[in-house]
Amino acid sequence: MLMPAKVLGLEGDTLRLGFDSAHEAIRKRCAERMDETITQALGGLFGRGSVVCEYVPTDEANARAAPANANAAISSAQRAEINNDPAVKSVVDFFDGTVTNITRQTPAIKETE
Repeated sequence: MLMPAKVLGLEGDTLRLGFDSAHEAIRKRCAERMDETITQALGGLFGRGSVVCEYVPTDEANARAAPANANAAISSAQRAEINNDPAVKSVVDFFDGTVTNITRQTPAIKETE
C-alpha cells in the first residue's frame, strides 16, 4: 500500500506520506481503512509504539512512474545528496535505520538542461 508514497517529512511521531494523483485511490484507502493496520505495522517493524501517518495528496501527475532509465546507477554525489536530505535523515533517525536501496524515479537531467 505504501510503495507509491513519497516521504514528505517527519515531525515528532508524525510521518507525512505523499501520493501523486495516479495513486489517489490508494491514498484514500490508507487514510480511511488501512491507517490502524499501517501504523501498527510500522510501529512494530521499527520498535516504535507511536507512529502517526498523514496521507497527503501531492497534486503531482504520476511522479512515481518509473522511467526507462529507472535502474540506472546513481553517482556517489547523488547518493550522498539523498542521504543528507533532511526528510530522509529524519525518517532514518526515527526508525534507527539505513538507506539500502535507491532507484531513480524521474529521468536524469543532463547538466546542459
